Amino acid sequence: LMVVECLDRDLPFVMDVKEGREPTNLMKSEELSQIYIDAKSRSETDTEFVNRASTALISIQKNEDSIYTKLWKIIGNISRTGFDQIYKKLNITVEERGESFYGPLCGDVLNTLKEKGLVTVDSDGSAKCYTNGIKSPLMVMRKDGTYLYGATDLAAVYHRVCVLGAKKILYVVDSAQALHFKQIAKISESANWFDPEQVKLIHVPFGLVKGENKKKLRSRDGTPLTLNSLLLTAKEKTEQKFKTEDNESIRDLKDIDIIAYNAVKYFELSNSRKLDYAFSFDAVLDLKRNSIVYILY
Repeated sequence: LMVVECLDRDLPFVMDVKEGREPTNLMKSEELSQIYIDAKSRSETDTEFVNRASTALISIQKNEDSIYTKLWKIIGNISRTGFDQIYKKLNITVEERGESFYGPLCGDVLNTLKEKGLVTVDSDGSAKCYTNGIKSPLMVMRKDGTYLYGATDLAAVYHRVCVLGAKKILYVVDSAQALHFKQIAKISESANWFDPEQVKLIHVPFGLVKGENKKKLRSRDGTPLTLNSLLLTAKEKTEQKFKTEDNESIRDLKDIDIIAYNAVKYFELSNSRKLDYAFSFDAVLDLKRNSIVYILY
């Protein structure tokens, strides 16, 4: 969706790619986030836009030398820069292996599953997997040939278990995806990719983070609140709180970044993982309750 939306806007870096130049005037990751929101909204009413996005996706999944693939790689690098900034703030190290890594494996994996009778291809060309004890099928391919999450997740299991030799795989994904990961585990086991006594696929569900109004967490302008925006706001709130604090030792604290970011992490970890909870900066920075600020103080 984002690739086609960027194409339609004729952004500077898009024009560079079209005309064979080295891309310049690249966007910031925050700007790309807004384009994604716009593209997602557009896809709900514009069928022609969705069809063009499907064409782009097929080209990207096949790693064709197309305008779509070139733009997708540029967008990916911009996003990666934004992610790396967040990882640095939170002192997190990530070995990247995104969804696209498994795309080239999907064809062979689905063919193998088809030979084992685990994939059914419908008359329109779409494909799905059925599993014993689960009524709903797992969709793995659209009629236009694009692979769905079911396909890439199955390819990921195959690679992690059969190539890397993983013994335990944890899926830290919200609780709404419980059925999906149950299907992935059942199909992988039925394919004899692993002995369930030796290899474990574990869904680690978590609840939703909501605002104090019990609705989806949003920024001041009403848009969905990104993690980067949340961290920036946490830093601002921490600075404001310490500047107005009566206790001189609190006012003189210098490591605002460290305190702010760890306050957010601690608040997240102090709530029950499986339950929804309301995020509140007042609670995150409370000097009189279970918060990192209180512990440090």
